[in-house]
Amino acid sequence: MKRGIVTIIVALIVLVIIMGCAKEEEPKISETESETEISKKTKQQFIAYEVLRLWTPQRDGIGMIILVSEEATKEEVLAFAQHLKAKNISKEWIWIDIFDSKEAYLHRDDPNYPEKTYSKHWLVQIFQNRKTGEDRIDWIAEGREH
Repeated sequence: MKRGIVTIIVALIVLVIIMGCAKEEEPKISETESETEISKKTKQQFIAYEVLRLWTPQRDGIGMIILVSEEATKEEVLAFAQHLKAKNISKEWIWIDIFDSKEAYLHRDDPNYPEKTYSKHWLVQIFQNRKTGEDRIDWIAEGREH
């Protein structure tokens, strides 16, 4: 009986040590969280954002459509883009687009939506393809220089 209790205590101690040493994962942001919750989680990193779409292209890749505030400056958005790329640098393939207007993103395939408006709100494209060597972060917004 004593042997069983000692075994359980040792197992619990090992479990506590393992859990204490486990690497904390960054909180994942679900698409259903409120903007306030997202702002609290991301403000300390760079700027508040919302993931509008997330997918896994290829075997080892990441694709995202991200929405940031229209008040975010060009410098803030580009710094955030650098952060996202660095965070996913180990991926074989990265495709991330950053918008500052959900309306513009939702009308991306609408031929009646003004191209000038769409081009102003599609801010950044991050693209990396390790097979071809293509690796870039482009500010592509037209008419938005702040």
